[in-house]
Amino acid sequence: MKITNERDNVLLERKEVNLNIEHSSKTTPSKEEVKKLIVEKYKAKEELVIVKNISTEFGDDYSSGVVYVYDNDKKFQEIEVVRKKKKKGAEGEKPKQEAPKVEEKKEVKVEPNEEEKK
Repeated sequence: MKITNERDNVLLERKEVNLNIEHSSKTTPSKEEVKKLIVEKYKAKEELVIVKNISTEFGDDYSSGVVYVYDNDKKFQEIEVVRKKKKKGAEGEKPKQEAPKVEEKKEVKVEPNEEEKK
């Protein structure tokens, strides 16, 4: 991992880190893998590190990314919106109700009256 640019953003109380990661003959590293590398390097709390993006050009064996390392939890909560994916069948979720079944119409054969037969 090579840090290409590091900037202290005093207003937002965070470090903004641009980095390149070499990954020859491997897939693009996940955000979790990059997060662990940054936590080790900066000795920061894992919950205060946000990996904004990781991108790889087609055919390249390195990726570039942007990571934010916050100084405190208060600023992190003010700025970042953490979206959690809902798991199917998670507790607290109501099971979906099935749509009411529509009754099938039964065909009724009507025989013509004797008057109609004539």
